[in-house]
Amino acid sequence: MTPAEFKQAWERTGDHLVSFPSDVVATVKIPEDHRRFLVQPGLPVEAAPFFNFGGKHYIRIPSTAELWQAGEAFRRYRIIGANGFGDPVCVDEEMEGAVVYLNHDDNMRRAFMNSNVESLAYSLLAFRDAVDEAQQRGGKDAFLNNQIPNDVIDRFIVRLGEIDPPAIKSDAFWFHSIAGEGT
Repeated sequence: MTPAEFKQAWERTGDHLVSFPSDVVATVKIPEDHRRFLVQPGLPVEAAPFFNFGGKHYIRIPSTAELWQAGEAFRRYRIIGANGFGDPVCVDEEMEGAVVYLNHDDNMRRAFMNSNVESLAYSLLAFRDAVDEAQQRGGKDAFLNNQIPNDVIDRFIVRLGEIDPPAIKSDAFWFHSIAGEGT
C-alpha cells in the first residue's frame, strides 16, 4: 500500500488525517521516508483502539522529557499522540523511529507498537477493518464487549504479520489489543 492509497482508504468513510508541520517533522531524527509520511498523508486524528494523533499537545512533536518532564533519558521519545489511557504514543529516535507508547502508570515503561509510522498507519487501518467486521456481525458494541469472531482475529493477525511482523509478537501492543487483553 502506498501513502496515497492509505489516505484514500482511511478517508473513504469520512474519517480524517492530521498532517504534522513539515518544519517540526524535519527536527525528528527518524528516516526521511517516515518523516514524509507524518507530513503527507499524516496519521488519523482518531483511531481504534482509542488513539488520537496530532492534538494540540502533540502537533509540535515534543519529547517526552519536555512534555512530561520525564528526565533526559526520555528525550529520545517524540510524542505524536496518545492512547485512551493518556499514555504518550511516540517515535523512538534511537530505534529508527519505532513507534511505542510509554505507560505513565508504570514508570513510563516502553511498550512496542510498530516498527515505524507507516506500519502504525497501516496497522490502524487493518484494526479498523477488523472492528468494522466484528460490528457488522455482532452489533455496534461487539468490539467493546470483546465479541470479535475468531476468523476476524485470525485475518487481522495474518494482515498485521504482512504489514509489520514484529508488531504481532506476544509482547507487543497489537497482539494484546486484538486478543482483548488490554495492555
